[in-house]
Amino acid sequence: MKSFVWFTFFLLVGCARVMTGADLDNARLEQIVKGKTSKDEILKILGEPSEKATENGTERWIFVSRVTSASPRPEWLRLSYRGDVKDKRLTIIFDQNLVKDILVSESTRPFNSSVGF
Repeated sequence: MKSFVWFTFFLLVGCARVMTGADLDNARLEQIVKGKTSKDEILKILGEPSEKATENGTERWIFVSRVTSASPRPEWLRLSYRGDVKDKRLTIIFDQNLVKDILVSESTRPFNSSVGF
């Protein structure tokens, strides 16, 4: 019972950070070198891509990451969470077995949610 009370306390007053998809932090991305990094090495660094596509003989692997961060904001008879959602998309273009090009795009949007009356 005591652990449930502490869990509930930290859930209500603590911040939340949830990541889904590939881990696309800068340390991992710095390991990828155009003309040198192979498909097998990409799989070791990032795991399986979210999507694979081939167009005109050019293969593309797409990795997607989403990080949602929120902090509680107590309001009368309800609890709201506010923060942001950061999306990161990595597209790797291959020439045969080696990385030909790397494209990274990022976006951020607000996150709002509430629980209660």
